[in-house]
Amino acid sequence: MKHRIAAVLLTFAGLLVMAPVRAQVVINEVLQSTTGTDVEYFELYGPPNASLAGLSFIAVEAEGSTVGSIDDRFDFAPGDTLGDNGFYLWGTASVAGVYGVAPNREFPDNTLENSATTFALVRTASLVGGDVSGAEVVLDAVATVQSGGTFFFGAPVIGPDGSFLPAGVRRVGDGVDTDSVADWVIADFNLGPGNTPTPGTGFEPPVVPCGTGDVFIHEIQGSGDASECDGATVTIVGVVVGDYEGASPALRGFYVQEEDADRDDDPMTSEGIFVFHGNVDSVNVGDLVRVTGEVDEFQGQTQLRFPDELEVLGSGYTVTPTEIALPLDDATALEAVEGMLVVAPQTLYVTEMFQLGRFGQVVVSSGDRLYQPTDVAAPGPDAAVVQAANDLNRLIVDDGENSQNPDPIVFGRNGSELTAANTLRGGDTVTGVVGVLTYTWAGNSASGNAFRLRPVGALGGVADFEAANPRPVSAPAVGGSLKVATFNVLNYFPTVDEGPDVCGPLQVADCRGADSAFELERQRAKLFSALGLLDADVLGLVELENTPGVDAEGDVADGLNALLGDGRYAAIDAAAAGGGVVGTDAIRVGLIYQPDAVTPLGEPALLEFSLDAFGEPRSRTAVAQTFVAAATGEVFTAVVNHFKSKSGSEIDDSGAICSTDPGYADCDQGDGQGYFNATRTLHAQELADWLAGDPTGSGDSDFLLLGDFNAYSMEEPLGALAGNGFENLRDGSGEYGYVFDGQWGSLDHALGSQSIVAAVTGAAAYHINADEPSVLDYNTDFKSTNHVEILFAPDEYRTSDHDPVVVGLSLDSGFTATVSPGELWAPNHTLRLVEVSGAAADGSPLDVTILQARSSEADSGLNNGDRPNDIQIVSDSEVLLRAERFAREGRSYTLAVRLTDGSQVVFTEVEVHVPHDQGR
Repeated sequence: MKHRIAAVLLTFAGLLVMAPVRAQVVINEVLQSTTGTDVEYFELYGPPNASLAGLSFIAVEAEGSTVGSIDDRFDFAPGDTLGDNGFYLWGTASVAGVYGVAPNREFPDNTLENSATTFALVRTASLVGGDVSGAEVVLDAVATVQSGGTFFFGAPVIGPDGSFLPAGVRRVGDGVDTDSVADWVIADFNLGPGNTPTPGTGFEPPVVPCGTGDVFIHEIQGSGDASECDGATVTIVGVVVGDYEGASPALRGFYVQEEDADRDDDPMTSEGIFVFHGNVDSVNVGDLVRVTGEVDEFQGQTQLRFPDELEVLGSGYTVTPTEIALPLDDATALEAVEGMLVVAPQTLYVTEMFQLGRFGQVVVSSGDRLYQPTDVAAPGPDAAVVQAANDLNRLIVDDGENSQNPDPIVFGRNGSELTAANTLRGGDTVTGVVGVLTYTWAGNSASGNAFRLRPVGALGGVADFEAANPRPVSAPAVGGSLKVATFNVLNYFPTVDEGPDVCGPLQVADCRGADSAFELERQRAKLFSALGLLDADVLGLVELENTPGVDAEGDVADGLNALLGDGRYAAIDAAAAGGGVVGTDAIRVGLIYQPDAVTPLGEPALLEFSLDAFGEPRSRTAVAQTFVAAATGEVFTAVVNHFKSKSGSEIDDSGAICSTDPGYADCDQGDGQGYFNATRTLHAQELADWLAGDPTGSGDSDFLLLGDFNAYSMEEPLGALAGNGFENLRDGSGEYGYVFDGQWGSLDHALGSQSIVAAVTGAAAYHINADEPSVLDYNTDFKSTNHVEILFAPDEYRTSDHDPVVVGLSLDSGFTATVSPGELWAPNHTLRLVEVSGAAADGSPLDVTILQARSSEADSGLNNGDRPNDIQIVSDSEVLLRAERFAREGRSYTLAVRLTDGSQVVFTEVEVHVPHDQGR
């Protein structure tokens, strides 16, 4: 890029000059006329033997009546070059006598004016007339000085303590007594007395390895993470392997790779480089190009800045892609192929799609998707080993642009764009992906600079994702006679978030769900579709709106009844027990159930967890409800939970405690469990202690713990529950239900007490959410009009970010009840004593409680021979029944009884018959 002096920056004396640009040659020193010994010179430094032909050194008046005029001009001849040591000295004859260094060329005494002057190195051909308008500054060589003295432009300055000041203009002395500036000296090794480095600094001359003219790309890239040629102007010839030219959101440039025949034998040096081309579009993939430009490190990627010269030499060229493989040997392994056309022959697995909708990128890994370390290994060193392996086993596959919310989203299945019908799921695969390996962001700081394999726009680029993980077409079959499930419904708020913050217990919190009635309609359609297919008899819901007067559970039940039929579901009103809300958070847990399958026993019980040091409960209030299975009378209690998340942004109001007191228990301890692990572990123990006290008063020990515990399977909160006898019903390798940062694991769990474990017939996650891209959800923000339509379907997929978990139960305590006598004869209208007994499967007796007795004949006492008070319960196990027949069918008494051995409870019925006659 050419720069003109009279263009951009206002400097001294009103002179307009260009900001200097980095280049190969710099003005190293200038000495003007001085008091005493009349020594004047200017000194250039750059690549050894570099040509100076076509350049001029000028001194421009910076004050007085002739501002902008050229006072002195020194034109370099065709044979002028920098010396073997990289220096060129032009000055008075006295330079040699004073400094012991002969100038390359001389100018007369008193040539450089002792006043404010601007010096510049410019292209000779650009100088027209006596002023500087239009002068092209081509090197790092513009500065203004105010009076005579020695000025150092290009080199660092060393202090008496060995420290360095940055390169730039420094007035060091008056040319006679350099000690007058407290022994600051230039890091110079050409001019001698007074200007030698301070002993012990270890200063060495700068090295510019690239020289001038044509160079190979691998010479520019080198074997390090940054080019040693940074700042040099070079010329390369190579094949365009990636064309990403044009205005943003394009990458605004193209990638050039050395031809196969010109590659070196060093696998650590890349053969590719990015050429930044602004908004220009002038090359195509497969072009052979010659490019001259300045080497620059931009956000970690080596590039040539906007080319000084660009020539297309031919088209239709190819290069051989370089093979890469995961996992990487180390974190820097991809540096060796930066900017190159690469191929990953192996099968890679989709492990993250979080930014697929926003940036058009997918993260892949080898062998399988990546698992959360603390879901498969103990927190601490074991988990750290897993994390280190994961870090080397991931690669971003990105589209060809840096656009946000791209339309189309190109990475759907089978080479087609993403739609609601053509998804991309976690665990899907891609084999033989070909693209350019870039080191860039994806258009926003939220994406971060990273190595990205870009198939789109690349020479032979291909990335066809295959459906290795089919969408489930039904809920998992878990067996049993009852299904119990948990579902984090991702902020289901019947109150639309389109105005002031009116949600939460105090009605001052953000309404976190749908932002419009249109979004709420879409959210409900997906949610009810998912819940209808889940078809759970008892369902724990997590992340419901918790606002006075808002019955979120009832709203869900009503929605399902409208879809499935009236009366299919009913809601447990936990808010009534909580005084209108459940706990103090903006979200709560709740329960719905199918009345045909189960009957609530008693009222729900609520556990308010202990407060932390800041007076916060952190975990949401737990809700427990006991149910009786309609078909068998067996009893169990469902307990729904939502523990504090792993985010540390809210530990205290200032968010600073972990920086001032990192040992605070709820800070991230670096063991893989995140923030608030201490609180989650404490609350797990509090939950176990609470359940040990039978909070619903059921007398039954069958507890099923459900919900989002915000703890992976191997973490301490789950360990605390296991230590209290609660077994993880879905514990096993490859289990998952949630993905974070491309790593999969389970935060939502179903745990059973020891007595219920034997009744569990199966437990599984329903993989309809975590595997699906978040952009397929109900939201309409950050989507084009087209995407609002094609990325949405009123189906179960991507209802939430958590997969529901479903458990099958076949509860069978083996308890039986016997009544004696079972028949009352003769029907003489007298009261007879009937006794009920119970026995366990092993024959041991049970405690019996007669809860109710009812008759098939109304106890009116009005008909001929009728007597009143036909039923009289006289003890827990005894009842007086009247031996009175009815109609031709006889009469039946039904006794509802409760059987228990002290830990298991069953509700059942027995019958006593009064025959009509002896024919019975």
